[in-house]
Amino acid sequence: MAVGNIWLGSVVAGQPTGSQNLATNSFNLTVGALSVPSVVDQVMVKIAAACTETLTISKVPAAGTAYSTVVYAVNTSGHTSFFWQPDRPIFQYPGDYLRINVSNGNLSGQIYAAVVTIQ
Repeated sequence: MAVGNIWLGSVVAGQPTGSQNLATNSFNLTVGALSVPSVVDQVMVKIAAACTETLTISKVPAAGTAYSTVVYAVNTSGHTSFFWQPDRPIFQYPGDYLRINVSNGNLSGQIYAAVVTIQ
């Protein structure tokens, strides 16, 4: 399979998931590229009850957190479901990772998230 003009070889879709009760801590899900390059296809976040928090998706390269970049950020006020799909493929090389974070300023709410990657 090819994405753009890059051949990916055989395709394996992965879906790392996570959940967290905001009463105990903020939500953090880290999705990394293991030994082969991968492509981030989509991120889905569901909040069990409406709350006012900040959802942030960051790309962190293998070079370190000093080079991390926020690719999506939104206030969750008034919404419980979020779907983000990059306009262009986000390639992850071994050592790179995508970090999904939901703050816990209100200390209430249950967060569920899933990320679809193609390897």
